[in-house]
Amino acid sequence: DSKGVVPALICLLARLKEVTEVAFQGDASFGMALKEAFEDFLNAGTPNLPAKLLARHLDALLRGDSMPAATPTSSQQPMTPPPSAASQRSLLFSPKPRRRSDEANEEQGIDSVEAGIRKAMSIFRFVAAKDAFEAFFKKDLARRLLLQRSASLEAELCA
Repeated sequence: DSKGVVPALICLLARLKEVTEVAFQGDASFGMALKEAFEDFLNAGTPNLPAKLLARHLDALLRGDSMPAATPTSSQQPMTPPPSAASQRSLLFSPKPRRRSDEANEEQGIDSVEAGIRKAMSIFRFVAAKDAFEAFFKKDLARRLLLQRSASLEAELCA
């Protein structure tokens, strides 16, 4: 399953870094060996595959598909048609008052998205095809913005 590859890589990298810190007391030569080995491992197969999987993972994260279990994912919510231009204008000029709990939930969601982005960027450092990642990410970004599928505009700005 390609959806689980990036989270598994994030977990693997964290465990390898922990082993390097604990077993080798953070020795710089072992750290460099880990970096080189992980980079070789990640880029050994199809050249653009790690870039594509990472871009898809970030796309799912920014759409809200990979949010923590406490909040419903977009696949669990009923599908609603996009609002018309008139209703969008009315929403812009007469915003619904927000409750404090809504603001707290949104902040917590943005924090978890930021944490997910940071973890994904720890893998990005090892990807050789950074230009391919950029192309995949831009394509996914355009799709999210055009179809209004982004979980949060604030999260998009963090990415």
